Amino acid sequence: MSEHDKLTSVANRLKLRTKVILMLLIVSLGPLLTAGFVNVNRAMDRGKKNAANHFADTTRLTANAFSDLFEHLQFELRSIARRFPAEDFDADSIRRQLAVQPGLLPSLDQWQDAPFVSFAGRDFRTFFLALPDGEVYYAYPYRNVTRPVKLGAHDWFQQGRLKGGMMAGPMPALTGTRGPSLVVTMPLFNSAKKPVGYIGALVDTRRLQQVIGRAERDRASENKGAFMLRTPSGLIMAHTDSKQVGRTAQADVLRTATSETTELTRGERTLLVANWAVGKNGWVVTRTASTDYVYRFVHELIRVLIVVTVLTFLFILLLADYLAGLILRPIRELERGAQMIGAGALDYRIELDAHRADELGQLARSFNSMADSLQDTQSQIRAYGRSLETANQELDAMVYAITHDVRKSLRGIGAYTRFLDDDFGQQLGNNGREMLNTISINVD
Repeated sequence: MSEHDKLTSVANRLKLRTKVILMLLIVSLGPLLTAGFVNVNRAMDRGKKNAANHFADTTRLTANAFSDLFEHLQFELRSIARRFPAEDFDADSIRRQLAVQPGLLPSLDQWQDAPFVSFAGRDFRTFFLALPDGEVYYAYPYRNVTRPVKLGAHDWFQQGRLKGGMMAGPMPALTGTRGPSLVVTMPLFNSAKKPVGYIGALVDTRRLQQVIGRAERDRASENKGAFMLRTPSGLIMAHTDSKQVGRTAQADVLRTATSETTELTRGERTLLVANWAVGKNGWVVTRTASTDYVYRFVHELIRVLIVVTVLTFLFILLLADYLAGLILRPIRELERGAQMIGAGALDYRIELDAHRADELGQLARSFNSMADSLQDTQSQIRAYGRSLETANQELDAMVYAITHDVRKSLRGIGAYTRFLDDDFGQQLGNNGREMLNTISINVD
């Protein structure tokens, strides 16, 4: 048996109500499922795009906040540098003092009005001055350092030596720790554009954490991910999880492009990564988060659409059942009428007032007309039966009369046969007697 034959056999076994419900469901579910599929795809595409854009916007705003902070720090340090007595600066005198007493000078005779005090404690933690070769000779607040502090020994200083700017690297002699510090440096020049040294400041890293905290107030979690500020080399200088400060960002994050949003796969997790440059100094703000968290509203919307689709399906199912009942109600009335008429109730009439003008009403009138015809035919049959009964009675009377006359004649013939046998038997002989016997037998 082919599949078509199997389907046809199954369809033939279904009740009419079930067939009507299935037909209504097929007619209505086609557009419903198409609209639901289109809406879910549209919600996923647009929702994910909007979520990714919002994810990138928060990263960009955080990068702009760091950019504003860096510009503010450099502006304040530049305002201090403008007051440095570059024309009267004697680098040779400083070197002779450092040769006698290695480390840092306790005071500045050439810069009595250094405005370090007014700036210290706000965004800056420590100020320092260095010679053109990068050797630090003064720090505020003063630290008792007995060995030379040479900035030129650090790679991070060499990268920004000519223009200065924002740098990150360890300065254990001034900070007392081996962890990275945020350093702002500014070259000092005299009127002849000749470099006379550097002025720099160590920034309180809490300012960086404050910017991160404003971007993400809650603690980092596996799903929500984190914000981070990293240097061009990938060194993390600020992080939602402060324990990550000083580490290097993961290699897959470093490979992602700046000003773009990228999805990364780590094991069974998928992360969304957004990078945004902080100004033009190569620093980058990176935000990472699980796609389940970023697209959570999209997933909720999809769940709502699925629930709405299921509820709509149930509503259509109930509506199809109700409509099937309305459609089959007159058919059931026709079925009941046919059963009543078939059982002999020829005076039963099918009334379908709501379907007087349609095919069902016409079919009901045909059933009623058939019942009228059957009732007329039955009346005629009963009349014919009564006529036949009368004729049978008359025939019986006539047969009775004829039978009585015939029997009377036969009895006379039998009597005369016996008389002949008794009176003239010997004269008739054997042959005569046999003939008389044959007449008696025939009479009987």
